[in-house]
Amino acid sequence: MDPFENIFYDKMIEICESLDNESLSNLTKTSKKAYETCHGILNERKEEFMAKKLIKETRVLYYILPRFINPETKSVSHVTINKVGKQFIFSQG
Repeated sequence: MDPFENIFYDKMIEICESLDNESLSNLTKTSKKAYETCHGILNERKEEFMAKKLIKETRVLYYILPRFINPETKSVSHVTINKVGKQFIFSQG
Protein backbone atom coordinates (compact mmCIF):
# COMPACT_ATOMS: atom_id res chain seq x y z
CA MET A 1 0.00 0.00 0.00
CA ASP A 2 1.19 3.50 -0.86
CA PRO A 3 1.94 5.34 2.41
CA PHE A 4 0.93 8.65 0.80
CA GLU A 5 -2.40 7.41 -0.58
CA ASN A 6 -4.53 9.16 2.03
CA ILE A 7 -2.67 12.47 2.14
CA PHE A 8 -4.52 15.41 0.59
CA TYR A 9 -3.07 16.94 -2.57
CA ASP A 10 -2.32 20.33 -0.91
CA LYS A 11 -0.47 18.67 1.96
CA MET A 12 1.49 16.53 -0.49
CA ILE A 13 2.55 19.64 -2.41
CA GLU A 14 3.61 21.26 0.86
CA ILE A 15 5.72 18.20 1.72
CA CYS A 16 7.34 18.16 -1.72
CA GLU A 17 8.15 21.86 -1.67
CA SER A 18 9.80 21.53 1.75
CA LEU A 19 12.22 18.81 0.59
CA ASP A 20 15.65 19.35 -0.92
CA ASN A 21 16.20 18.07 -4.47
CA GLU A 22 17.77 14.74 -3.52
CA SER A 23 15.08 13.93 -0.94
CA LEU A 24 12.34 14.92 -3.38
CA SER A 25 13.85 12.73 -6.07
CA ASN A 26 13.99 9.79 -3.68
CA LEU A 27 10.40 10.39 -2.59
CA THR A 28 9.10 10.35 -6.17
CA LYS A 29 10.78 6.97 -6.64
CA THR A 30 9.09 5.40 -3.62
CA SER A 31 5.45 6.33 -4.11
CA LYS A 32 3.14 6.49 -7.10
CA LYS A 33 1.12 9.32 -5.54
CA ALA A 34 4.28 11.24 -4.65
CA TYR A 35 5.50 10.83 -8.23
CA GLU A 36 2.21 11.98 -9.73
CA THR A 37 1.98 14.94 -7.35
CA CYS A 38 5.59 16.06 -7.06
CA HIS A 39 7.28 15.12 -10.32
CA GLY A 40 6.37 18.51 -11.81
CA ILE A 41 8.06 20.33 -8.91
CA LEU A 42 11.19 18.25 -9.44
CA ASN A 43 11.17 19.01 -13.18
CA GLU A 44 10.76 22.75 -12.52
CA ARG A 45 13.76 22.67 -10.19
CA LYS A 46 15.80 20.78 -12.76
CA GLU A 47 14.90 23.26 -15.51
CA GLU A 48 15.77 26.18 -13.24
CA PHE A 49 19.12 24.58 -12.38
CA MET A 50 19.91 23.90 -16.05
CA ALA A 51 18.99 27.48 -17.03
CA LYS A 52 21.28 28.90 -14.34
CA LYS A 53 24.05 26.54 -15.42
CA LEU A 54 23.64 27.58 -19.06
CA ILE A 55 23.76 31.27 -18.13
CA LYS A 56 26.92 30.69 -16.10
CA GLU A 57 28.61 28.76 -18.91
CA THR A 58 27.57 31.38 -21.47
CA ARG A 59 29.14 34.11 -19.33
CA VAL A 60 32.38 32.13 -19.27
CA LEU A 61 32.35 31.91 -23.06
CA TYR A 62 31.69 35.64 -23.50
CA TYR A 63 34.59 36.37 -21.16
CA ILE A 64 37.10 33.92 -22.69
CA LEU A 65 36.34 33.90 -26.43
CA PRO A 66 37.38 37.50 -27.13
CA ARG A 67 40.91 36.48 -26.16
CA PHE A 68 41.00 34.21 -29.20
CA ILE A 69 39.92 36.84 -31.74
CA ASN A 70 42.55 37.86 -34.26
CA PRO A 71 42.51 41.68 -34.10
CA GLU A 72 43.57 42.03 -37.74
CA THR A 73 40.90 39.80 -39.25
CA LYS A 74 38.40 40.09 -36.41
CA SER A 75 37.79 36.38 -36.70
CA VAL A 76 38.38 33.39 -34.52
CA SER A 77 40.46 30.54 -35.79
CA HIS A 78 39.67 27.06 -34.52
CA VAL A 79 39.06 27.04 -30.78
CA THR A 80 38.66 23.80 -28.86
CA ILE A 81 36.63 23.96 -25.66
CA ASN A 82 36.73 21.06 -23.24
CA LYS A 83 34.92 20.95 -19.95
CA VAL A 84 36.83 19.11 -17.26
CA GLY A 85 34.88 18.92 -14.03
CA LYS A 86 33.80 22.48 -13.32
CA GLN A 87 36.48 24.08 -15.49
CA PHE A 88 36.63 24.93 -19.17
CA ILE A 89 39.89 24.38 -20.99
CA PHE A 90 40.34 26.47 -24.13
CA SER A 91 42.97 25.85 -26.76
CA GLN A 92 43.55 27.43 -30.11
CA GLY A 93 44.85 25.84 -33.26
